[in-house]
Order: sequence, then C-alpha cells, then structure tokens
Amino acid sequence: MKKILISFSILVIFIFIFVYLLKSPKWSGTTKDGNIKAVLYETQEGSAKVYDGELYWVGKKSEENKATITYTAYIENGKTKASSKKNSNVKDNSFVIATNKPRDTEKIEVLVEYKYKNKTHNELIQLHKK
Repeated sequence: MKKILISFSILVIFIFIFVYLLKSPKWSGTTKDGNIKAVLYETQEGSAKVYDGELYWVGKKSEENKATITYTAYIENGKTKASSKKNSNVKDNSFVIATNKPRDTEKIEVLVEYKYKNKTHNELIQLHKK
C-alpha cells in the first residue's frame, strides 16, 4: 500500500511539472501606482498562435469606473509596434492584438495614458515573462 501511495504521489508531481512546462508563457507588469496591470498572453486565431495584450484595473474596485484610458502603445525594444488613441474605461481594454510571441531577450513595454481623479497619468509598464 505504501509503494502505491508513493508511486501515485510521484505520478501527480510529474503531471503538474508537465502541465507547467507546456503552459504558454505570459508577460505582465503593473503601473508604478499599482492601478493598472498589463498582460500579454497567447491566444488562438484560426490555426495560428498569436499574442494579445489586455489592460486590467487592479486598484480599488470601487474606483474602476472612474479611470479612462486615453492612449496606449505597445513597445518592443524601444520601437512602437502598435498604438491607439482612446477614450474608454479600463475594463476590457487591449493594447495589442495578434502580435508575434516575444523572444526572451526582447524588452517589452506598454505606455498607458489614463485619466483618474481629474489627473492625467502617463505610465510606462515594463512587462516581464511569467
């Protein structure tokens, strides 16, 4: 019985390791004030695997509807790859759609301009591989 329990435990550990290694990497980062999080993640578009970027409000939940995104830019190695002027709520807001998977050596950043509490904030978010 003890051998079966040990074997089962080892099997479960290997399954978790296997699933973790197959999981697609994400890149994420947060503004310095801690209100907005940017996440770049893998998604399927037809038969191609591409990366999309989304913004999320992570500040006080009650303040979420008081912030408005006015501009975003997706930057790879200092070069703007996508940008957009907006006037929309932080909820369900993208900064890039269908980009290639970043290489581990690339510097990935998102520039976010948003209005919150009658102030305009300009934040450069460094994205890190998770």
